[in-house]
Amino acid sequence: MKKLLLFLLCGFINIPAFGAAFRTAFVRATVGVRTMTTQSHRVLGVKENASREEIQAAFARLAKKLHPDQGGKKEDFIELLAAYKELMKNTSESNEQSRQEYKRQQEREEELKRQKEQWERERREQKEKERREHQEQQQKEKRQREEELKRQKEQAEIKKQPKSKRRFFTIKRMALATAAVIIADIFMDFF
Repeated sequence: MKKLLLFLLCGFINIPAFGAAFRTAFVRATVGVRTMTTQSHRVLGVKENASREEIQAAFARLAKKLHPDQGGKKEDFIELLAAYKELMKNTSESNEQSRQEYKRQQEREEELKRQKEQWERERREQKEKERREHQEQQQKEKRQREEELKRQKEQAEIKKQPKSKRRFFTIKRMALATAAVIIADIFMDFF
């Protein structure tokens, strides 16, 4: 406000040298935040996307060199202090909060992506398991049908034979089955 008042006063008084200096100061003050922050970044020697910690470290380093008690010029230190305040104002907590929010959003997106991949993997595994179970069921049904057909053929052949032969084959089958059980039992005891 003081700069504006002095600018207007010098303009009305029309002192060329005095008025030009204040006009320059007024233009610098009203150029905009972007130009001022760019200039402030140059004064502190940091990048435009520097974090608060980087700005603070640069200020501390330069303040030690430029402080009037350390042999620096008062004007340089005041310029450094103004640049530091400007940058700290512009890189406020809202910027830090927006960075944190962006980071949280990225983490959420990554988590959702992982969950989606997990779900798709489980779905594929479930489909594969169902397919295998279906194939096994079909094979089992096919074996049962083949065995049933084989039994039906054997029964049809037995019915074609006379009754005396039927009894003989029935007894023979029972004897073979009993012998197979006894032999299997002996082998099981042996091993």
